[in-house]
Amino acid sequence: MTQPATRKPAPADVLPVTPLQEGLLFHALYEHERDAPDVYLVQLVFELEGSVDAGRLRASAQALLDRHPNLRAAFRRRRGGQPVQVVPHRATLPWAEADLTAQGVDTEKAWARLLDEDRGHGFDPASPPLLRCT
Repeated sequence: MTQPATRKPAPADVLPVTPLQEGLLFHALYEHERDAPDVYLVQLVFELEGSVDAGRLRASAQALLDRHPNLRAAFRRRRGGQPVQVVPHRATLPWAEADLTAQGVDTEKAWARLLDEDRGHGFDPASPPLLRCT
């Protein structure tokens, strides 16, 4: 007996892109082809004091992604080449944790290296979500 073909679930929405999104998408793909950094990639840093419950923080960030469909949008092209926003019903927020408190580690240098490495990874506009937390 053959197995039924597995199909990706239908997206929640497929929307036209705005002129600004089309321009940003063009530059993101152009820079990717040139293996250059995406000049529109934004990195935000939040300083938290006190003890942090990483599990609760991760669940809160995922809840934010679940609540706002625009944060789950990705960009693809129709068969004719026209770009569109594809909004899936669900996307899992990429999450990474790093402990920079090891003995003998220069924390400031390790922090700067972590930020540089994270910024250098970029995003694939076709793979939602176009955000991540470290």
